[in-house]
Amino acid sequence: MKKLFTLVFGGLMVASQALNAQLSSLPSPGFETWTTGSASRPVGWSTVESAAGTFAFLLGGKTFTSKETTPANVVEGLASAKLVSDSVTVTGQGTFLIPGTLILGDAAVNVGGGGGGGGLPIAVKGYAYAFRPDSLKFSYKYAPVGGDTGSVIVYATAYSGGSTKRVADASLRFTTTSGSFVTTTIPFEYDSTNGSLTPDTLNSFILSSGAAGRVNSTLWIDDVKLVYINAPVGIKEVSIAAYAVKVFPNPANAVVNFESATDLNNGIATVYALDGKQVLAQTVVNSQIAVDGLSSGKYLFNIIRDGKVVGAGNFNISK
Repeated sequence: MKKLFTLVFGGLMVASQALNAQLSSLPSPGFETWTTGSASRPVGWSTVESAAGTFAFLLGGKTFTSKETTPANVVEGLASAKLVSDSVTVTGQGTFLIPGTLILGDAAVNVGGGGGGGGLPIAVKGYAYAFRPDSLKFSYKYAPVGGDTGSVIVYATAYSGGSTKRVADASLRFTTTSGSFVTTTIPFEYDSTNGSLTPDTLNSFILSSGAAGRVNSTLWIDDVKLVYINAPVGIKEVSIAAYAVKVFPNPANAVVNFESATDLNNGIATVYALDGKQVLAQTVVNSQIAVDGLSSGKYLFNIIRDGKVVGAGNFNISK
């Protein structure tokens, strides 16, 4: 099956444009407010349907991204976003797989941009942003078909020296079925060359399918936020400082101890390497976890108990 829209995997060409205005908080992080009409979308975000514009007839009237209000499929508030992969058949062209898609900011089909691999090019403006987040936090539930892969991809860019530079990235791909919501925090990795630049644009792509897309793969996404160790003034997203945990010894070798005003025992401590890969998930007992299986380096963690984040921070391993 061909792919008509694939934001980061081929078929669809994405052109990003920096914005001039500078805003500091993500629009509709909980996907509560949606526009009305046939191409409904969360305020501040785009979907395949809204980006298609006058080419919407190619979608065959199908819906790939929609507002979800079933309580079991919502983490916070009254709504989440539901992304479903499906296929469309275009006369004379064949059948194409389209993932359910969310794009931060405005996006539209750009015929003049050319297309590769049978796809349609989409011009993405992104979201004006001039801060340096430490982590990306969101909740998701995924029901893939076959070996499909869903993903959340966020990256910050800066226009410098006559071109757009990639400043930082945070991403996660998932393949396994999760019957209930998983809340995760992924660290931003700042580029070794351009990481010192101040971003001017933030881009985000959330997809229900990957390169091996399958019809009916479904992703629910909710409560997408940026996390700061030291939150800039005016930022509305959750700050990691609100869940600050003292860690000792630091650097550690075999055991990490936590000290917090909140009882962390029986919470699940999830540890991530700086590339965003989860390397450990362990129940906190006697305010500590064993880390003897980790290699030397820096790690970020969050602690979740009763479905809520009760602690977060980072520590170093030295062996």
